[in-house]
Amino acid sequence: MEYRQTSLALVVRGFTLWWWLGFFTLGGLIIYDILKFKRTRLVLKDKSITLYDGIITENSRDLPYRNIQTVNVHQSVIGQLFGYGHIVITTANTGDAVMFKYVDKPQVLREMIQSRIRD
Repeated sequence: MEYRQTSLALVVRGFTLWWWLGFFTLGGLIIYDILKFKRTRLVLKDKSITLYDGIITENSRDLPYRNIQTVNVHQSVIGQLFGYGHIVITTANTGDAVMFKYVDKPQVLREMIQSRIRD
């Protein structure tokens, strides 16, 4: 007598494969996001702001206070409820904006940066 696998077994095996593939892909994205969150920081120095980021290698970018044109805060409704938001700093020389996301108490940070710009 000859026995064969059922078509249902092929479907179950396919779903199992896709489930594991999705699980590892999602897990990789979550780990990437956590590492990026942990390695990104903004440092206020005497004459400039330095933004550090990167996962494997660390990149840094200096923004001198004299070149900063605007400091904006973007907060969603949920961000307003929980006290976080995004800081967007626009510089005069390049005209591009630097966004620092998910900052605790962004209005306080904005005021600190603006007070150093005026000095």
